[in-house]
Amino acid sequence: MTETVPLDFPGYVVQALAGRGGMGRVYRAEQLATRRLVAIKLLTAGRVDPESLATFRREASTLAQLEHPHIVPLYDYGEHDGSPYLVVRFLSGGTVADRLKSGPIDVPTSVRWIAAVADALDAAHRRGITHRDVKPSNLLLDEAGNVYLGDFGIAATTVDLAAASHSGSAAYASPEQARGEAPDARSDVYSLAVTAFEMVTGRKPYEAETALGMMVRHMHDPVPSARAIAPALPGGLDAAIASGMAKDPKDRPASAGSFARSLLADTVAAPADRYSATIAATPARSRSRGLLVGLVVLAGVVCLAGVGIFGGGLAVYFSSPTTAAPPTKAVSLPGLSAATGTSPVPSIPFADDFSDPSSGFGIQEDADGQVAYDDGGLLFTIHTPGVEWLSPYRGLMEQDLTIEVEARLLEGPPGSELGIVCRWRDEANYVAAALRGDGMVSLWGVTAGAVDRWQDWTAAPLSEGIGADWRTLRLTCAGSEVRFTVDGIILAAATDPSPASGSLALMAGLLAPGELAAGFDNLAVSRP
Repeated sequence: MTETVPLDFPGYVVQALAGRGGMGRVYRAEQLATRRLVAIKLLTAGRVDPESLATFRREASTLAQLEHPHIVPLYDYGEHDGSPYLVVRFLSGGTVADRLKSGPIDVPTSVRWIAAVADALDAAHRRGITHRDVKPSNLLLDEAGNVYLGDFGIAATTVDLAAASHSGSAAYASPEQARGEAPDARSDVYSLAVTAFEMVTGRKPYEAETALGMMVRHMHDPVPSARAIAPALPGGLDAAIASGMAKDPKDRPASAGSFARSLLADTVAAPADRYSATIAATPARSRSRGLLVGLVVLAGVVCLAGVGIFGGGLAVYFSSPTTAAPPTKAVSLPGLSAATGTSPVPSIPFADDFSDPSSGFGIQEDADGQVAYDDGGLLFTIHTPGVEWLSPYRGLMEQDLTIEVEARLLEGPPGSELGIVCRWRDEANYVAAALRGDGMVSLWGVTAGAVDRWQDWTAAPLSEGIGADWRTLRLTCAGSEVRFTVDGIILAAATDPSPASGSLALMAGLLAPGELAAGFDNLAVSRP
């Protein structure tokens, strides 16, 4: 039987029926006001009593305010002939469930997608929003293979889980959802872990003939081993998924991001040839000229703790007898006082496209390289392997900042790194995060010259590291919480044990033989 496509959604021209599922139907349409393609999801299953519709409107209004690079945006909502509908972005790449029809998804892609979805869930959870229906069919893809979390469980306000067996939701429901308890963020973690299990194995962890039978298995059956289905999977990955599927919510990772980081940490072993030199643990000599800090890593120098002469200046460095001591050369940043308060110039939020060479970043040129305003951007060049430049911003003293900037590596070996610094007071006190050309990421703090690698160099869940294409780096320092994301995907998070006020800086490092050229553009600074 041919279905008649409704044509009376106000403000939209419906083009075709795009799909149907247990909850209702999806139409491809054009929004007249913006001329953009959208998907209209008409929810036709379950009850539509006034109380349910009121709950639907309330939750839809909250969700419409939620913005994240990996959440399908909700543009509009309403009712059509008494049934609620949602208007969302139209994505043409299908879903993760569609991909699974061809078999398991490779581990790097799976971890990358799970990490992106986890970051989206954490953003929702911080707003008090629980998804309630995380599953492969609700993970949508664009044509470039980027993943988006869609279909937040506002459908659950009009549809009971037990009545929605045909939707497949019961196969991913947490034990507490199966018991009829109100789901929370930990329920989403469970469903995300079940989704990860299916992505890497190609099979659901439990099978049953009915939704009720499926829910009983989620409540009582032992968590199966993913490696029992796919023996080639890393053992750590299996353990991380099992942790996310713990029956007791208290035994699961504390957040979706924590679950994703456990997947990453337990999946990827550090390469044997990973560059292991760290940034100098103590401040070195200070020069008066410029505002640029250059940290020079000399991995071949072995010494005891002491004082040495380096390049004509006094450098203090510390080392064990068996470890290369990387002395530091530094240019002090003037004008930062211990007194805190609101920054007089500029006011936050602010942006910098680097078109004004006097906008406030440190510049310098010497034999090792230079940092300069160039062609509407901030350009770093490094000639000497082992050098890391930090260019601080003048006149800012803030504890909590979100710093976002576009960055690209124009030239350099895989060991090249680009990153962001917050809470910068001097070369001995700051917080930093960086992504390398080989896809390794790290997050660390420096206090009184002592380096604490909160996350050591670890493979990021990205298809590639920093390269010639622009990447969006973001470092958020909010109280004790520090997060580093690239292109909206959380790569590292940690707790700063002693948050302090400071400025921001941009950084580039040549941590392998070769030369480096890197650019930064379109800086945006705001409060978290």
